[in-house]
Amino acid sequence: MANGLTVANEPSTADEWYNDALTHDYYASTENKKSEAYNAIESYKKVLELDPKNTSVMYRLAAVYDIDLEDDSNALAYIEKGLKIEPENLDFLDKKGLYLSRLGNKQEAEVIYDQMIQIAERDWSESKNCGYLTRLSGIWDSKAKLHDDNLEMWKQYIEKSQKYGKDWRKCEGLD
Repeated sequence: MANGLTVANEPSTADEWYNDALTHDYYASTENKKSEAYNAIESYKKVLELDPKNTSVMYRLAAVYDIDLEDDSNALAYIEKGLKIEPENLDFLDKKGLYLSRLGNKQEAEVIYDQMIQIAERDWSESKNCGYLTRLSGIWDSKAKLHDDNLEMWKQYIEKSQKYGKDWRKCEGLD
């Protein structure tokens, strides 16, 4: 205790750094303080030093860069690191498509969305998890938005969306 104040210990474990990062992340989001976003980034990076394959932290880092700092390039870098570990992670692929699109790489984004469609359709056919149908509709929506002026793409999106909607109703036992 110095001058009547207690000095908090610096985090030392990955879990402690993660909790520290979440605190800064919360304040960055709720109070719109960029300084807190930078503090969150530093704490998340400490987690990755201690646990370099922690994909949830990579995802959180991407979110801080995206939402709090509006930095798609750095957000994309952490998404790509996560994809090296989990190459078929639909959440990571979805963000990669989004960031590529925002950065003007629409053709690359479309390749990512096509990859996602293949993965989600395969996983749907194997698991019959109704959630994949909702996911597929969302992927087609993202893909169609790359082609604002392409009527054929929008027709394809509507057809797929209707098909997935019908399949979802059957899957959930609503029809």
